[in-house]
Amino acid sequence: RKGSLTLERVARLNALGFHFPSRTNFSWQDRIEQLKRFKAENGHCNIPHKHPLLGRFVGEMRRHYRNFVEDNGGRCYSLNEEKVRQLNELGFVF
Repeated sequence: RKGSLTLERVARLNALGFHFPSRTNFSWQDRIEQLKRFKAENGHCNIPHKHPLLGRFVGEMRRHYRNFVEDNGGRCYSLNEEKVRQLNELGFVF
């Protein structure tokens, strides 16, 4: 996608001391595509919480998943069965 940064570029910018805005508005589909790219490059979806692009997202998904499982999907608005299925298909590690 035009204007997207690769993980390599993000890492290089971080090494130079560049600070990304703390809030970014990625759609669910954007995040799924980022996860697919990560998996293609690394062979897995066990993303560390310190990852520069996906770290915050994976932390939130892991927390939302715990809530989803504890309440059988009842009060978790950020995660539903379809999203869990998509993450599981990628081999995402909750």
